[in-house]
Amino acid sequence: MLKTFSYVCTLLLLGSFHPAATADGITITTSEYPPYMSEEHPHQGFVADVVRCAFGTQGIGVKFLFVNWVRAYDLARDGEYPASAYWFYTDERAKDFYYSDPMHEETLVLVKRRRNPIPSTWSGLDSFSDVRIGMTRGYSYTPDWQAFARQHQNHVSVVNTDAQNIEMLLLDRIDVFPVDELMLWHILHSRFAPEQRQLIEVMQPVLGVQQGHVLFSRKHPDGESLKVAFNAGLAQCRRDGTLETLEQQLIKGFYAPSPQTISTEH
Repeated sequence: MLKTFSYVCTLLLLGSFHPAATADGITITTSEYPPYMSEEHPHQGFVADVVRCAFGTQGIGVKFLFVNWVRAYDLARDGEYPASAYWFYTDERAKDFYYSDPMHEETLVLVKRRRNPIPSTWSGLDSFSDVRIGMTRGYSYTPDWQAFARQHQNHVSVVNTDAQNIEMLLLDRIDVFPVDELMLWHILHSRFAPEQRQLIEVMQPVLGVQQGHVLFSRKHPDGESLKVAFNAGLAQCRRDGTLETLEQQLIKGFYAPSPQTISTEH
């Protein structure tokens, strides 16, 4: 507990009082992705703390601009901001950005409504050829799932947030959707009532594991040098144990939003 408290104080100093945060700091585009990124959380999420730690070791302060994911990508791609956080790898994105070293691994799972007759265990993506699929705008998934969704786009509905996809499940408007497992439980426990949570079931096996990165703009004059600085700082945070401390805080729910129940009606 003392170690965590001490680290939190250090983060606040780096994020709020380091000279680089006001004079030479950078702004990184992002969007809502709790518990990883959230404007509502005092620390703005796990990823925000990791990014502050990495750049803080290099004497660089960081602020985050929260917009929707499409705009977050476009603003950084066009060089208006030097970076965006955080994203999975795709070949298309690599044309526009330098990728940082991996920050964190996410486990992607498929979820369904418990009363849905679709089997809870699947053996191949062909199992979903005739089902209604939900996806979240601006997200990337595993390459196989992306290709499958393109081939069956008539069965795919796209919404703006994972919480909306959970609502779609509860309203029986979709049959399955992919989501990071940790994020799923954070959303369910912070935004849905217990009786709603009991209706959601995680399918087996997992869809895949993906690594999250900071993207650094190829069009921004400082994009490549900032990537080098970030990677050096991330390695230092990993060596000194800070990254492990943050990951433990993530698992224990430190970055969960304040509990509130939302309606399943729009």
